[in-house]
Amino acid sequence: MIRDLCERIPRWVPPTLFAAALVATIAVSVAPSLPRAAGLISDKWAHTLVYGINGLLAAWAFPESRRFGLALGALFLFGVGLEGVQTLVSGRHGSGLDAAANAGGLITAGLIWLLGRRSQAARRP
Repeated sequence: MIRDLCERIPRWVPPTLFAAALVATIAVSVAPSLPRAAGLISDKWAHTLVYGINGLLAAWAFPESRRFGLALGALFLFGVGLEGVQTLVSGRHGSGLDAAANAGGLITAGLIWLLGRRSQAARRP
């Protein structure tokens, strides 16, 4: 059912959503200050969640193994770069722990992608 739905979605939608997520990530990362989430989620979990979503969108946009692997590597460098840029933004600071949380989200997305691929391969006759 989900596969049928995904096959009906135009090919331009996944890369467009991926690009939009990256633009949103940049906008939030370079904003001078962020509203607090009233303690609902810690900063590190927010990083893990955002980069996990970015990783899953990359998997959808680039389902081939090689391209997805390259996308994950690029997203890691993207996250490290944004942490560096934050050191130049007033009121913000870059953090190695934030970069590690970003990597955790990407690793989680990669594992979900691998499990999905194995599941698909097991169902094929």
